[in-house]
Amino acid sequence: MARKIICLHETCNKFGIAQPETAFYASNSSLLKRYPVCKQCIEKNVDLNKLSEILGILQQLDYPYLPKVWTQVSEQYPDATLARYLAELKRNANTRKMRFSESEKIDEDKSGILDIDVVTNEMVELFGDGYSPKQLLAMNRKYKFLKKDFDETTSMHTESLLNFIRLKVMEEESIASGNVDEAKKWSSMSSTAATQCGITPSQLKKADLIGGITTFGELTQIIEENAHGVIPLLPQFKFDPLDSVDFNLYCYLEYCRHLEGKDPCSYEDIYKFYDKKKADYIAKTGDPHDIFKHDPTEANRERIAKFIKMPDDNEIGGIE
Repeated sequence: MARKIICLHETCNKFGIAQPETAFYASNSSLLKRYPVCKQCIEKNVDLNKLSEILGILQQLDYPYLPKVWTQVSEQYPDATLARYLAELKRNANTRKMRFSESEKIDEDKSGILDIDVVTNEMVELFGDGYSPKQLLAMNRKYKFLKKDFDETTSMHTESLLNFIRLKVMEEESIASGNVDEAKKWSSMSSTAATQCGITPSQLKKADLIGGITTFGELTQIIEENAHGVIPLLPQFKFDPLDSVDFNLYCYLEYCRHLEGKDPCSYEDIYKFYDKKKADYIAKTGDPHDIFKHDPTEANRERIAKFIKMPDDNEIGGIE
């Protein structure tokens, strides 16, 4: 008897009714013989005129995107492009075993298109071989749920969490099937694993329960990272001609020249030298971090020059 499959897409007009497996596209993934959404649902929900949706469905089926082949097929078979495209890939010995990762480089995002869970090679790498697709999906859902509140500081922390998840899923599966003895065995092992990775309720610290904020330093960090509308309102340094770094620099240079017995230099001379050095620097390295983009010294020069009047030695009795 031919094998039958139930479409996992909830909008399918045959949702819950088993259909022949020929109503489903064959997957190129070693983890999935047939894609669990029927051809009718894909035709209804996927817009094959949009590149992002083409890439999304091919990624889920694990077939490559080859633009030239797709274009040729779509022109010849506009009403059955996907089916003919997959058939063309299987027919050609050079493309038969190609995967989505071997697609020609496309600078466009992929989208999942159909909202269902599909077992991926990443899940197998994460949880290991030997588990059924149903178990891998359950493990992946539990991992996504728990990792939000678990501090995976090192790879050992991650491995301890994964070990707990593997055992907990097996426990829950045994309970659901009514196998009491198996459930007890897995429960004992998962409880030990939970204790080892520190995720039992009795092991949670105060910091875990209040979001981890226990010091002013942590509070400041949270604000800086997340409060986008707060930081710009905090005190900011404003340049003023009377306390500008330009004026301090001018005084320092005049003092150094006085100690060396040299004549005073003008404010304009200082900035001629500054501008030359800045131009040399930008010509050599550029300004990747925009340190000169809003250089206040340029806008403030005229105002600062008005306030600079160095006293004569006679006015202060000379500098010894």
